Amino acid sequence: MPLAIKALKAEPGIRTIGHDIRMVRGGWVKGRVLTASGDPAPIPAKYANEIGHQGPARPRTGAAVTSAPINEDSSFRIHVAPGRNYLYVMGGDSAAYVDVGDGEEIELNLGGKDGSSQRSFHGTDEDEALADRLRREAMLEDQATDTEAGQFRRTNSSRNTSPQPAKTKVGDSPKVPSRVRRDTPTGRLLNELEEMNSGPQAFLEPWAKLLREIVNLGPDALPELIDELDATNDERMMRCMAFVLRANGDKRAVPALIRAIPKTLRPSGSDMGCRIENDETLRKFMQKNDLDETDYANEFGIGRSVREVFGGLQRFSGQNFNDFGLYTVFRTGLPSQIHAKELLFHQAATRWRDWWEQTGSNDIDDRAYQKVNLAPLPDSGTFSIPLDVSLTTDTGSSNDMLLSIRTSSVPEFPSQLLDLDTSRRANVPEKWRRDSLSADDMTELIQWAAGEGFDLMGDEFTDSDGKSVYAFRTIGLKAWQLEDARWKSLPAKFTVNELQANGRPVPDEWLLHRDADSAKVDAQKHAPFLFITREGTPGCINVGIPVTDDSLKPGGVSSGDNELNPVEFRKGRRFGLEIFKFADAQR
Repeated sequence: MPLAIKALKAEPGIRTIGHDIRMVRGGWVKGRVLTASGDPAPIPAKYANEIGHQGPARPRTGAAVTSAPINEDSSFRIHVAPGRNYLYVMGGDSAAYVDVGDGEEIELNLGGKDGSSQRSFHGTDEDEALADRLRREAMLEDQATDTEAGQFRRTNSSRNTSPQPAKTKVGDSPKVPSRVRRDTPTGRLLNELEEMNSGPQAFLEPWAKLLREIVNLGPDALPELIDELDATNDERMMRCMAFVLRANGDKRAVPALIRAIPKTLRPSGSDMGCRIENDETLRKFMQKNDLDETDYANEFGIGRSVREVFGGLQRFSGQNFNDFGLYTVFRTGLPSQIHAKELLFHQAATRWRDWWEQTGSNDIDDRAYQKVNLAPLPDSGTFSIPLDVSLTTDTGSSNDMLLSIRTSSVPEFPSQLLDLDTSRRANVPEKWRRDSLSADDMTELIQWAAGEGFDLMGDEFTDSDGKSVYAFRTIGLKAWQLEDARWKSLPAKFTVNELQANGRPVPDEWLLHRDADSAKVDAQKHAPFLFITREGTPGCINVGIPVTDDSLKPGGVSSGDNELNPVEFRKGRRFGLEIFKFADAQR
């Protein structure tokens, strides 16, 4: 069993050496899951009957776990690394810490009459303390980073951008507030919140108490809270204002939340899992008003602004416009991608605005809150990417998958359609959700998907043997199959012209490996492709192998190249993306 290297910091362009992964024999923990009366517990079905585990092999500084099945008699046996380990029932309430020696087997029941293994550990978990510190530092670094779009925008772009907050070093607190607020109880508390957001107490109990104090100001504070959300471009303050407005419970906050939607397009960040150890009343307040469906002992959540804003709108309205796909859209990429993402968020705000002004505000008497006053999306100029400009890889993804559209069942998450400009995903609308689609159905579906801006759909290709194979169907996408040697191995710098010259145009709508000499299709083989979307965005997609074995369980471990792993939670086709940026940061 390998021991994890904990919290190793990676620096762009810097090779880190001297960090060996040590292998150990490990130990075992066996036992049963019991009810409070000491009887074998019913097996929770939600997470496929699993015991989850974190410890020296999977530190609590991250979300990765290992797992083992709970058997029909409620027994389990799980392999762990030597040292202190944390075991829990996935989807349940029972958990415990246990120390295990190398080669030792320990017996431990989860649950039971004594209640000693409930989620109520008192003391310090060093991994969680480290994780909290790392998350706070990472968010402070996010705050201090100017929006990444600036380095990509052409100097002749006519975009008007909102002013960004001044850069703040990790651990520093602002000497003065970033904006002049009214000298009122609300204004003074907001000044205090801004300072706390930039310091070491952010997301800890004093910070939570301050949020509660702002909420307890009641309806009289609403205008100033709305002014704050309208004025701020700070990620943490937007999170806090969305949380406070939701907890305040005044539906007049809806227009301000709608106006905030375009600002929630941010660089990649983290949702926060927080803890309150000692103040039960405060913990219950935070749990009552967070977005988590399930409360675990002393834990509560505070999401990224995109989650908090949309979560507030959904809770106030009871409406759901399928905005879940925006939660994984980040402000990165080339100018064409930035613009497409801005347009996507503005369209979402427009949908909410139309609902509010036509229906949602019917029970609001104050006319000042019946209109949203959503600002128009500014003119963005032109975003054509010269084919001879020097590019490099920016960010990307791995271990991804699209599922087939040819099913009557609805995937748990959006995973059948992909927009390569924005990373937005979706499932097929109910109109076309069935196991068999006619030629007319496909024509209508493709026309709809193109109108929505999608570039790829998961489908099924019939090979020369008549066998159906999971594959990607393109939607108005230009693509070139690159040499096999370019699999996850693009040059440090390149141009689109250079990649095209060393690739072969894809002759139809299928992204499938074709032999360089015979052009014969091998639907099972992986291949890298250069693409250019209808909006002009170039990128690279590494199309992996089809997956027909969905036996991987939550917490299961995979190794090697993710795109070549034949086992997953679901059936479909694997892929990874490489997003480009200008090699010259001044462009």
